[in-house]
Amino acid sequence: MRRANLLGPLADLPFRHLWLAATTSSVGSAFVPVALAFAVLGIGGTATSLGLVLLAGTVAGLASYQVAGVLADRLSRRNLMLTADLVRLAVEAGVAVLLLTRSARLWELAVASALLAIGTSFEGPASTGLVAEIVAPEGLQSANSLLSISNSGTSVIGPALSGLLVATAGPGWAFAVDAASFAGSAVFLLRIPPLHREPAPRQHFFAEVAVGWREVSSRSWAWSTLIGNAFCNMAFAIFLVLGPVLALHRLGGAGGWGLVSSGMTVGTLISGMIAMWYRARRLIAFGMWMVVLTALPMLALAARLPLYLVVIAGAVGMLGVLVLNTNWDTAIQQVVPNELLSRFRSYDFLLAFVAMPVGYALAGPLQSAFGADKVLLACAAIAVLASAIPAALPAVRAVVRHRDGTITAPPPRARAVSPAEREAASEPT
Repeated sequence: MRRANLLGPLADLPFRHLWLAATTSSVGSAFVPVALAFAVLGIGGTATSLGLVLLAGTVAGLASYQVAGVLADRLSRRNLMLTADLVRLAVEAGVAVLLLTRSARLWELAVASALLAIGTSFEGPASTGLVAEIVAPEGLQSANSLLSISNSGTSVIGPALSGLLVATAGPGWAFAVDAASFAGSAVFLLRIPPLHREPAPRQHFFAEVAVGWREVSSRSWAWSTLIGNAFCNMAFAIFLVLGPVLALHRLGGAGGWGLVSSGMTVGTLISGMIAMWYRARRLIAFGMWMVVLTALPMLALAARLPLYLVVIAGAVGMLGVLVLNTNWDTAIQQVVPNELLSRFRSYDFLLAFVAMPVGYALAGPLQSAFGADKVLLACAAIAVLASAIPAALPAVRAVVRHRDGTITAPPPRARAVSPAEREAASEPT
């Protein structure tokens, strides 16, 4: 495919501003983990304290996804993303002041972690829906790939820059840079012209949440893929916990694990480029088959391979991640009604993030009971099965991209009817 076609969405001014906003805010998001960790430790916190601060963010984020999905389907998605950026700007600036004045307390950092997670949870479903509003169907794959690549790229440079800034100037200045990144993102979002959306009749909040769930559960290709992803994420979370532990004894410590992590990040970048270039016909099934590769770094570590082979396995193992994510976003943006898209996406986020804390919690007890190598081998088997089984299902294979770029999927078993559709159906003919 020609480069002009791959980068075509950037020629469209609204998407270019959205991409710049997403890239800028991704830099800020990539700064947070390093800055927050050293902020907690810098005020006398312990590993347990840091765990509690991170747990506050995880719980707040999980609790916010369904609210975010409903509001993103009700309101202006651009304005919702703008609000999320401004909230995170205020929080980051506040934390920066507290740290620079040496007056930060642990509970304040826990609250900040929760507010930042809430802002991020509101951004995701709104962004998916906004892309579908401003990009033509034939450009969705390239648009989603560009967003994925920029997110992966910032995840490489963000932590490194944050670590350097924390080491030289302290975590307070890192949070100040984070705040500036969200200010920049807000500026770009403001340059996206307001989009006119017909306001849909509103239901009770929980009724609208239920409509979003029925939209997911009525599509067997969707829920089977999401269940597979949940198990795969759980297995990978266990790997992320046991990997650093084994690296201390087998890979030379933190430096070795850092190389493995860098290899995995390079893999995700290549994955994004594959997704941009290659248009698989059975796009969800192809993505799930690619995710089977995530078993490779688990197997390499369990087999006690040399560091360079573990690094290569990590890079190859991540090749499928952004392929699946990009193909998934492109598919749902075409086959799910736009007024339900953000709620549909919120369940995707919820399922993925619910599964990972389970893996984090199970890693230690499983290692104590069975040994790290056996646990990693089991995780590799789970990753393979959780990806291959959905990929082979007829419903998943029936999600097809046609030559003109349109995507079709099996009709919902009992598709959720949106308020707008219900009102239209009730009008006299």
